[in-house]
Order: sequence, then structure tokens, then C-alpha cells
Amino acid sequence: MENFYKDIVEKFPGMFDEYIMPGSLEINSGWNALVVNLLTELYSLSPNIKVHQIKEKFGGLRCYLGEIDSNFYEQAHEIIYKYELIASNTCEFCGVSPAQLVISNRWQTTKCSSC
Repeated sequence: MENFYKDIVEKFPGMFDEYIMPGSLEINSGWNALVVNLLTELYSLSPNIKVHQIKEKFGGLRCYLGEIDSNFYEQAHEIIYKYELIASNTCEFCGVSPAQLVISNRWQTTKCSSC
């Protein structure tokens, strides 16, 4: 996890605000490629977009942004929504699709049949 965190901070300079640290990136490795694609699209939209946190919550991918220029707000949230939908069908452990939401011991994860 920490190597992935370092890699994306280096790949997207200035995108992560002072609040983000390794604990602010709370996903399993199956979604790493999705997160890179999400950040690539956001960075292409505006390198001034700031990311507060990226995590798994209730079996879904979440990306929280800092203040954002109103010119980019709607587009940024459409990009995030697109990747939330993709993640909802992608195993958060191995990255395989299709996957489904699984509830075990009151914990929700998105998993393929193999994981």
C-alpha cells in the first residue's frame, strides 16, 4: 500500500493536499489501476484539483476532493461517479470483473467469485 501511495503522489504532483497521507488511501490492490485511471482523468481536467482521501466504504470506491474551481466541479464529480460504478463491478482484491457486493460479518466488500 505504501509503495502505491508513493507512486501516485509522484505521478500526480501537487494533486494531493496537505491532509493526504498513506492512511488517506484506504483501498485494496485490486482497485489500484482504477484509482490511477481516475486520478489521470481528474489531473487531465485540471492539475489544480486537490484530493483529500480515496477509500473503500461500504464496498464501494470513494474519492473526496478539496475545494474545486466551479468550472470543473460537475465534470470532476462525473469522473468520480464513473469510477465508483466501475469499482462496484470490480474485485477490490484482484481487479477482476465481474464482481459483486458481499456482506460478511457486517463488513461489505466487492469481490469476485475466486476471492
